[in-house]
Amino acid sequence: MKSKKPSHAKCALCHAKLNAVPKRGTAGMRKLAKTEKRPERVFGGVLCGSCTRLVLKEHTRLKSGAIAKEDLDLRRAAYVNALK
Repeated sequence: MKSKKPSHAKCALCHAKLNAVPKRGTAGMRKLAKTEKRPERVFGGVLCGSCTRLVLKEHTRLKSGAIAKEDLDLRRAAYVNALK
């Protein structure tokens, strides 16, 4: 019986495939350097670029007072609050 291939890493919000994250098993990922495992940016390896952009926009709007905390999208609220 053949072993299953590892699946692509997926975005936590939209479930899109994450670019720049290698498709390796746990043993293969352990051999990689930290910078090769995920991109070096905010929420790298967790959120895709478009979702990261939306979270950063909502964080900026919340800090500037353009929107209230109650107006945040509930799916992105945890990530917006993590940026404090």
